[in-house]
Amino acid sequence: MKLQNLLPHMAGKAVLVNGTKYQLNAEGVVNVPNETDAAKLLASKSWRAFEDSVEAPTVPQKASEPQPQPAPPPEPPKAPVEAETASDPGSDAGGEGKDPEEEWPDPDESMKKGYLQEMADAYEVEYTPKTTKKELVDAIMDKMYG
Repeated sequence: MKLQNLLPHMAGKAVLVNGTKYQLNAEGVVNVPNETDAAKLLASKSWRAFEDSVEAPTVPQKASEPQPQPAPPPEPPKAPVEAETASDPGSDAGGEGKDPEEEWPDPDESMKKGYLQEMADAYEVEYTPKTTKKELVDAIMDKMYG
């Protein structure tokens, strides 16, 4: 089932549902084949079922009714300034937009949890929101160095 996230800042991001990671495209649309995961997303007001414009039947409107203007496509996320990402790996700038080919620093518990989660995503480490920083650090180190 194709779903669309109505929040513009979610375009291009990934969501984690019941342990499965789904990548949204630039329009905030994602294909969710698992009906349980789709139902969980649709329970939120931020999601709706998405129909391609080719598939959706159009109803002709009367000439007297004003035509609705199509919403502009969401802007892609801006790349962070180089100085911010290179500064402190635990800063709020974190590694957002980090090139997947770049090397990550060795994780430690002084880093922000969000940054450790980004690093865990890059190394395909499974975690939950309740996973502690120490557990994240240990799991990432294990993936990095075996």
